[in-house]
Amino acid sequence: MAVDFAWGSFIVHDMTNPCDSEEWKPVLGYEGYYLASRSGLIMSIHPYRPRKIGTILKPKTSKKSGKEYHYLNLSVGGKVKTTKIHRMVYEAFMGKIPEGLVINHKNGVKTDNRLENLEVMTTGENVLHGYRVLGRKGKAPHHMRGEETGRAKLTNAEAEEIRYICKHRLMTHKRIAELYGISPSTVGGIAYNLTYQGPYVEPA
Repeated sequence: MAVDFAWGSFIVHDMTNPCDSEEWKPVLGYEGYYLASRSGLIMSIHPYRPRKIGTILKPKTSKKSGKEYHYLNLSVGGKVKTTKIHRMVYEAFMGKIPEGLVINHKNGVKTDNRLENLEVMTTGENVLHGYRVLGRKGKAPHHMRGEETGRAKLTNAEAEEIRYICKHRLMTHKRIAELYGISPSTVGGIAYNLTYQGPYVEPA
């Protein structure tokens, strides 16, 4: 295997298959230690672990709340941090994820971390993607909260998302409140157009 370096990008050539080359970039926050590829792989170039340089790391799988995400425990300076692979791949090529946005897997496969399968959107858009695009039915699973939600105040667009969710009874007011960091009473006010007023749509 040979590695070419130019302007922060690495091209790794598989010498057993000269046609198989892949672009890699440093993992944000772990420059000089780990690389991420467009196909969703993570490689170690850890200077203090020379035997593992060039090793493709095997992802671990998180099954919390019924969702499966690939993650790795990255180590630098004796400190270990658990990091999701889709975030590492996206940020390596596209830059830091803006505050308040989350990563969406376009095809709904949480372990498909190819760059072309990743996009950023609001938490509400991520939920609606599951229903509108992927055809998800029934109650929504436990979703991202806290740091990944990033805010308690709503934009007009988020209020419209909540109205849509209420109208189609995709989840309870309590669950919506947890998702957006607001109170159930606020959800009710939005659903009946009493707050964050927009085009009135009576909940079904």
